[in-house]
Amino acid sequence: MRLYVEKNPDRNIELTDVSGTKRMPALDVFAMSIKFLKDDAVTLTQKKKTRLREMDFYWVLTVPALWSGKSKQFMREAAEKAGIDPSQLRLALEPECASVFCRETAIRRSSEDPGSSANFLPMESGTKYMVIDMGGETIDVSVYKTTKTGALKELHQASGGDWGATRVNEVFSMFMVKVFGAPVWTEFREKYMDEFFKFTRDFEQRKCAPLEDQVHISMPVSLIELHKKKEECDFSQSLRSMHFPDDSSVFLKEGQIDNKCNAVQRMFL
Repeated sequence: MRLYVEKNPDRNIELTDVSGTKRMPALDVFAMSIKFLKDDAVTLTQKKKTRLREMDFYWVLTVPALWSGKSKQFMREAAEKAGIDPSQLRLALEPECASVFCRETAIRRSSEDPGSSANFLPMESGTKYMVIDMGGETIDVSVYKTTKTGALKELHQASGGDWGATRVNEVFSMFMVKVFGAPVWTEFREKYMDEFFKFTRDFEQRKCAPLEDQVHISMPVSLIELHKKKEECDFSQSLRSMHFPDDSSVFLKEGQIDNKCNAVQRMFL
């Protein structure tokens, strides 16, 4: 997100960990992440006895279309620091990669047999389509047209904003602060990091699942106990005393928080 927000990022920019206490150069974080993926891919091909050497690889690193030129250059430097030869590296825009996938995938139903669920055809020349890339950080919207040569023509420059899934996570975090209080939530995040990550992963799965009338979010025992210790009151009593919108009932039930569907939907708005 920092590489989107800061249009001219300093190559010495630092990132802060989830606890907010440790800092590290962003270039090193990106480089180590890319190196892990690179080494894992090379190791996998070696296990498959493909006889591929590292010099045989051509690496394509995708970046959001809304990133500035300096942000893209930052990513290129991170890849080179990860050990990728510049001559074997290419940056590609994420919506363009998605567009190529759409072009190569048979997704249009055949007009000759509209009732068939299996008869699909590739895109014909002149087909126009929109690609909406909804990622963790940004949402990119772009429009393309297929040509007779098989190339893609961009009909509209990519647009969008920082409306990705991390925004939902931020709203959920604000909700937890409202429920437990900032001191309790901060201490839980810092002292019980394993449980915190498990809790956030559970929320990620819940976030991607179809919404039901009631959304159940299991609470870590350590979080409830920490609240009881800090606030010196029973958590269910504390929850009942909080104010929520009239149509957003929130209550504790057997170690989990139950929300009405519309209360969770608000996190996406």
